[in-house]
Amino acid sequence: MSLISRAKTINVAAMLTPNLALRETAAKFVSYVEALPNSEVILDFSKVRTITRTFAHEYCTKKRGLRKRITETNVSPDVAKMFTVVQNARAKRELCTRVDFGGIPIVNL
Repeated sequence: MSLISRAKTINVAAMLTPNLALRETAAKFVSYVEALPNSEVILDFSKVRTITRTFAHEYCTKKRGLRKRITETNVSPDVAKMFTVVQNARAKRELCTRVDFGGIPIVNL
């Protein structure tokens, strides 16, 4: 069986709404995608008009933990910008380094 025949396409706006807003909706959607028997899922964002930062953050966070291949298609420039904002914020947090105090005890005040 080829990879294409195992892929499932989901129209995100038709399944959810054209205006993606709630963190809880993102979490439930990713859980639904994870439960599908397909090894690859194609998410069609063609009719999605808006996406909030909280939806994008939850989606990206939950998507990282999936064991299947997820491909987003037909993502509008505005939605793509929000995904980029969320991913850049995560990258900045990962670049932060811890300060090494060289064995100096830290006292809580």
